[in-house]
Amino acid sequence: MFTVIYEFEVKEGREPAFREAWLALTRLIYWQAGSLGSRLHHTNTPGLMLGYAQWPSREHWRQAGTLNGPDTARARQRMGDCLLGSRVLHELDVAEDFLQSRAFAGGEMK
Repeated sequence: MFTVIYEFEVKEGREPAFREAWLALTRLIYWQAGSLGSRLHHTNTPGLMLGYAQWPSREHWRQAGTLNGPDTARARQRMGDCLLGSRVLHELDVAEDFLQSRAFAGGEMK
């Protein structure tokens, strides 16, 4: 599995529009490029958000950058209009994986 961590510097007052565009683009990439999804996070710095996306492989991630349909172009444009800047912070290969989708509910640990 391959993970990418992004940093987004959102223009003041544009966070709702950015989040909407981010979700639209993330869904398109999931449906069209085989990503494993993404999460977007607030930071302690106003206007600064972090996102991470997971992929089956680095190659899947590279191919997603070539998506160029009209819906994808619109979502990228809308997202970009909300930003002062963005960058890839890290490209990560998973070494170990124990991320869970729900909390441990008790019982015997194995």
